[in-house]
This record gives sequence, structure tokens and C-alpha cells, in this order.
Amino acid sequence: MSTKKIFYILSVLLIFGVTMSVLDVKAHSPITMDMEYDLNAQELSVKITHGVTDPSYHYVYLMEIWINSSDPYHPPEAPDYSFDFTEQLAHNLNNYILSFPAGDKANITVTAHCSLGGSLTEHFYVGQPYHNPHGTFSLAVIPTIVSTIIVFGLLFILPMLGQKNVPNLSKSSY
Repeated sequence: MSTKKIFYILSVLLIFGVTMSVLDVKAHSPITMDMEYDLNAQELSVKITHGVTDPSYHYVYLMEIWINSSDPYHPPEAPDYSFDFTEQLAHNLNNYILSFPAGDKANITVTAHCSLGGSLTEHFYVGQPYHNPHGTFSLAVIPTIVSTIIVFGLLFILPMLGQKNVPNLSKSSY
């Protein structure tokens, strides 16, 4: 096997290994949370982005709800409502419907906890348009696109860099 082929194989294995080691994250917080409260049905719709490989092992296991908390960023009191879950239905984007009463001007604080660690807290004001200050679904997609561009760029650049430094071997040196 030529040194050029060995270099190509090692480059691909190195890039594949680095990419897979970065992507194999064991525990992380949910990424984003979008909410909407239906006053008539008294239901909160919570859409959570939490990408996992095994939704029966790694999932959002608990959601805690505070209504009109004195400190919505760090609620000091016990939650008004708690909802337990045993798995996620989808690998990435999940919609949870939580039933509880809240007033037409309520400040709702929701904390979603991951089964392997980490949590995400968001706030929703009933009767006002929802604004997610932490970003959108694009926060989950942009790193994937950037890492793909980097990997494919390295696949084309590394072989060119390796060819410049390879000495020419004459047949007499074998």
C-alpha cells in the first residue's frame, strides 16, 4: 500500500474519530424551550429541544412550574406544579402539554431537568407574546453545520498539505 493511501486512510480515521468524540455527549441540558398557554383549556404547551440518541435512557424527566414566583430567575420556594416523565417521544424536538390553572396575567417559570444532569429554566408571561431570550432552534443546528464544513474542509486540505512534504523515492532506494 502506498504512503499516499495510508495518509488518506489515517486522515479520514483521525477526522472521523475527532468528530465522533465531540458528538458523543453523554449529558447536557435541554437546548431551547418555547411555550404557549391556552387560557380556555388551562394548558401550557412546552416545546423543548433536547437532542439525544436513546430517548428511553436520556430524556427530560422532570418539569417544575412556578406561577408568579417572587424571583422568576431563581425561585426560592417549592414549585407549584411538578410533572414527571419516563422517556422522550422523539430524539430531538418534543412537545409537552401540561395542565394547570394560571391567571390571564400570570408569570410562569418552567424548569426542565435532564435525566443525566443539567436543566433549563425559561419564563412565560400569559397574555403577552413569547420571546425566548436564549435563542432559537438554530442554536442546535448551527454547530452541526459548522462542524460538517470543518470536517469536509480538512478532508480536502490535509491530503494537499501531506503531499508537499513527501520526499520522492527512487526505485534504487527500495
